[in-house]
Amino acid sequence: MKRSQYFTVLLPVLGLLHVLLLLPLALPKHGATITVANVLESIVLGLAGFGVLLVLRLFFSLFPLSSVFITSLLLFLVGVIEEIVHFILLRPIPKDTWHLAYILGFSWSVAECAVSLHQLVPPRQYRYSRLNGEDDSDEESNVPGFTANAEQHHENASEIDISLEPEDEDLLSPEDHHQDQPHPAATFSAAAAIGRRQREDPIAPLIGTSLLDLPTYFPFLWRTSALLHHLGFSLLLSLQDVGTGGIIVALIVVCAYRGVLRSIWGIGIMRFGVVAVTFLTLVGGLLSLVIGLSLWRAI
Repeated sequence: MKRSQYFTVLLPVLGLLHVLLLLPLALPKHGATITVANVLESIVLGLAGFGVLLVLRLFFSLFPLSSVFITSLLLFLVGVIEEIVHFILLRPIPKDTWHLAYILGFSWSVAECAVSLHQLVPPRQYRYSRLNGEDDSDEESNVPGFTANAEQHHENASEIDISLEPEDEDLLSPEDHHQDQPHPAATFSAAAAIGRRQREDPIAPLIGTSLLDLPTYFPFLWRTSALLHHLGFSLLLSLQDVGTGGIIVALIVVCAYRGVLRSIWGIGIMRFGVVAVTFLTLVGGLLSLVIGLSLWRAI
């Protein structure tokens, strides 16, 4: 993903998507009254839910991921606990209408999207890899990225030279290198920025390449899937006319599904590929939203 694509394509399209998914709130409330205080409460609870999830992710990141099985198990536990927290946060919300639950899920997703997009900002010194057959000639062609050691063998088109130690940066000067080669200190800076982003997101090592080397539509589809799931699960977990047994069944199904959904990134990507997993989860998100609205008789 190019830096220009991130700011001119990904951010505006995701913003438009979020606006469009606010339109269901215009559906009839069937006589229910919603106050500004109710809306603010839903927003605060949604943001609080994401805060709990963020702390949970940081906690589990302390465990060494020694195998695919361990990674998948931890992701499964994160998904289950996430939906339990989701269910608890929905309890204080008035159940006269589904709109407040929808707002809670939407707020949670917006917070998660903002953090994810922050991690995906391509560094200025990063040049989009030609791994995907795209031309990056419109990028900062004079800015050092991959070109520092072009003669060296690379196993992957997105590999970056990070052989320079930080303490050696000051020992090198531009005069010590050929004019057609960039200063290694700048190369180290770009490599460090990308390495930091790879460490921040567990998906990168699973797909075998930097997230920055994926086409722009992948982050868009991932955020779309996450948004649809948040909205759909909020509606399912806030059902009120299905009885206690129905609510428990809904909670178990949603927790299990969310756990599998998160853990599949630890197994499914390597077995089925990024494309298959991405589109399957996207379809699942759309189904969860449609089922949630249907059970609330909103559609």
